[in-house]
Amino acid sequence: MTFPQNISILIIEDDPEDFTLFEDHLSEIKDFAKMNVSWAKTFDEGNDKLKTGKFDLCFADYNLGEKSGLDFILENSNQKYSPSFILITGLGNREIDLKAMEAGASDYLIKNEVNPSSLERTIRYTLSQKIIEEEFKISEDRLNLALNASNEGLWDWNLVTDKFYRSERWANILGYELSEIENVKKIWVDKIHPNDLERVHKSLDLHLKGIIESYESEYRILTKSGKWIWILDKGKVVKRDENYKPLRMVGTHLDISEKKEYEEQLRQFSYIIEQSPIAIVLTDLVGDIEYVNKNFSNLSGFLKEEVIGRNLRIQKSDNHDQEFFENLWKTLKEGKNFKGEIQNKHKDGNLYWENLTISPLRNLDNNVIKYIGFKEDISEKKKLEAQLIQAQKMEAIGNLAGGVAHDFNNLLTVIIGYCDIISTRYKNDHFFQNSIAEIKKTGLRAAELTRQLLAMSRKQVLKPKVLNLNELVKNMLKMLNRLISEDIEIKTEFANELQNIMADPTTIEQVVLNLVVNARDAMESGGNIHIKTENIQIDEEFVKQNVESRIGSFIRLSLTDNGFGIPEEIIKSIFDPFFTTKEMGKGTGLGLSVVYGIIKQQEGWITVNTVLNKGTTFQIYLPVINEKVKKSEVKKNDKEDLTGNGEQILLIEDEPGILEMLQEVLTSYNYNVFAVNRIVEAKNCFEVNKEKIQIVISDVILPDGNGIDLVEKFLNIKTDLKVILSSGYTDSKSKSELINKKGYNFLQKPYDIEDLLKLVKSII
Repeated sequence: MTFPQNISILIIEDDPEDFTLFEDHLSEIKDFAKMNVSWAKTFDEGNDKLKTGKFDLCFADYNLGEKSGLDFILENSNQKYSPSFILITGLGNREIDLKAMEAGASDYLIKNEVNPSSLERTIRYTLSQKIIEEEFKISEDRLNLALNASNEGLWDWNLVTDKFYRSERWANILGYELSEIENVKKIWVDKIHPNDLERVHKSLDLHLKGIIESYESEYRILTKSGKWIWILDKGKVVKRDENYKPLRMVGTHLDISEKKEYEEQLRQFSYIIEQSPIAIVLTDLVGDIEYVNKNFSNLSGFLKEEVIGRNLRIQKSDNHDQEFFENLWKTLKEGKNFKGEIQNKHKDGNLYWENLTISPLRNLDNNVIKYIGFKEDISEKKKLEAQLIQAQKMEAIGNLAGGVAHDFNNLLTVIIGYCDIISTRYKNDHFFQNSIAEIKKTGLRAAELTRQLLAMSRKQVLKPKVLNLNELVKNMLKMLNRLISEDIEIKTEFANELQNIMADPTTIEQVVLNLVVNARDAMESGGNIHIKTENIQIDEEFVKQNVESRIGSFIRLSLTDNGFGIPEEIIKSIFDPFFTTKEMGKGTGLGLSVVYGIIKQQEGWITVNTVLNKGTTFQIYLPVINEKVKKSEVKKNDKEDLTGNGEQILLIEDEPGILEMLQEVLTSYNYNVFAVNRIVEAKNCFEVNKEKIQIVISDVILPDGNGIDLVEKFLNIKTDLKVILSSGYTDSKSKSELINKKGYNFLQKPYDIEDLLKLVKSII
């Protein structure tokens, strides 16, 4: 180390002899070219000399009168150009020596131990410390410049004296001016957030003990304004004694509140992304997956680790054409958002629908670097849409079928009626009998086809009654077993205390029959048909999944087969009229559409679940009713004499063919018939012949009025009048509900002549 050759020394000593001795000792030191020594006898004189001259060293005697050399050091050690101070004491006093060091003295000497050697050693030590401090100051200034540029505050902890040095920036970070802080350590300890304090102390203690190489901690600290900020505190012990005890530690403070705020925002954003009910996927520019959130796994069945690095093609369903994907990629490469619905494949192989939005992700240079996809499961929505479309389609078909049924029924009534007339007249002519039988058979088949169309369209006239589905199915089992082959077995599972329903038993039997036949045809190699009944309470959650359902108490009829199942691409069409997968001539395609229509007309609904090569389950829901089943009357099978005894009948029918045919039939069976085709004619006829007329047979819908209103007027005049109503309409125009409510006799066109004659005979 190079020392200055010219040294300026100030000696403050009140005893001239001691000064002279001190000066002599200095003169014997030969290592320095020149020593300029100044003498001050008193405290004040010493102050004056410091103000007028620049000194490298200052030796101050402890005893200077009222004030001591220690006081002199305390007053002057913080001056801008203060020298290095050495305190001289008369006797060795450890306490005074330590106070001198704390006051800023570089060293201390005991007066009676001073000699040239001790002086030289002290001067060398003090000057070397001064040089080191100056170099350190330069380094510190450089460091402060760097720290200020990086907004870091500097701290320096003397663990021997427990004193802290801190930079202006350190104080500013906490909202203080440096001059406002007296006890740095107290501010640091007292202001750290209570939740962070233990962690900070633990990290600091581990470093002081040498267990970890450096100290680093992030914590909250309270500023002067009362605001909590985040600090990144770093430090390292730079000096230890021979026992590895830390003597000095240096470090920095950095306000990282903004960084912490960004981190918290990022954490919250990440949480939102991860917990989002929308599936989110991030890919590179070719569709290779880089990130998926939790709901992606829930939606697709793939775990994160199973898809990262793989291409989105793993979900491809093959149900979209090439044009779909070309449009998708074209949109993305143009930097636009793609929106659409796509059918994808679940990990288990099942298909599901997604509402998909893909957006280009850009960097700061506005270049597309990734794609982010947002996927929402809309399978249930698509299912509900399909159900709604199906319901609307069936409604439209029903309106069409109902519209033509009236004309069909009138025509068929004439055809079937004249067949009966001719058959009766020519009962001994076998050629005529065979021909007429074929004509009537064809007419009846046409009538049955019309009934099926009406059932499918929910337009047929029902005769509902309280019934128990368990009993209905049990009574059908013998017939059902005759319909299936020997390699198919019907198994039943009937609910105990199954609740009753209000339904038309004939149509419900047709439903069961159609479903069993359908199941039979699906099991070419044999199998089982499982019929199950149960009581069920429909809740709000169920309604959300089934657009046609509603809350309440229902019975559920399930019919399950273990056949080949129904392919997904045709399942949406199975209830469509005339839709069939059977060979030509093996079905009309009305079976399931009839089932659908019958159930809907009776305020129920039907669902289907199917798995390819495993089987299909149809489930029918019908509302329960709190009424008991009435016992059925036993029908007599004896051959009846249908001939009348000249009773008077008023026949009202606007269709000429039916009017003429019915008049001929009734007349041939010994009834006297007044035949009219208008209400006004009927009123006139009844007014004249009311005493004679015993029965009124009327069409419901007439050109000039309503048959129900007409017969009610007649009944007000003649209360014992017998009434039979008929209609070719099957919708609301037929007034079937009103007719049933009032208890009038009713025949739905087309009807068999024998049924009409039996009804007339029974009410006379």
